[in-house]
Amino acid sequence: MKKIWITSLAKDQKRVRQTMEMLKKYGLDANGHFWEDDLKQMKWLGPREPLTEPDTALWMILSDDERLAAPDIRYGLSLLALSVQGVRGNGFPLMMVHKGELPTAESLPTPLQGAALLKEDNPVLGAKIVAKANMPPKSETPEYRLDVYAMPRIGQWLEVGPADSEWTGA
Repeated sequence: MKKIWITSLAKDQKRVRQTMEMLKKYGLDANGHFWEDDLKQMKWLGPREPLTEPDTALWMILSDDERLAAPDIRYGLSLLALSVQGVRGNGFPLMMVHKGELPTAESLPTPLQGAALLKEDNPVLGAKIVAKANMPPKSETPEYRLDVYAMPRIGQWLEVGPADSEWTGA
């Protein structure tokens, strides 16, 4: 059974429950969390472990206009996306299920621009999720690797290096 990790930007239990029930009907195992907007304590780091597990097939973000516009949420989501992509690769499947005016890819932070964008009321939403979860991840070979390391009270670091060779100098 394919596993889906759900990040709900709003603490909307009804929406999450409905989404999980819909995914179960399609034979998908869903788990997730409610987004905690606390950059100082690096709460964005919380779901990194389940997202980087090999059996997680898709990361789904339940978003809305208000929360997706918040700079701190966008920043935290970007760091989490970079951290997950550092382990799972840039082609790791990401889907944003949005309530409200559907954002364009260009309006999203760069690490989220590869997300499949769908409206919450899309009549074929379940089928699209199943298709995305069962598609093999895109095999992208970047020229460099990028990862994020974070430890509350100590700080956060970006690791940049070549994908498969060494760079001389620093």
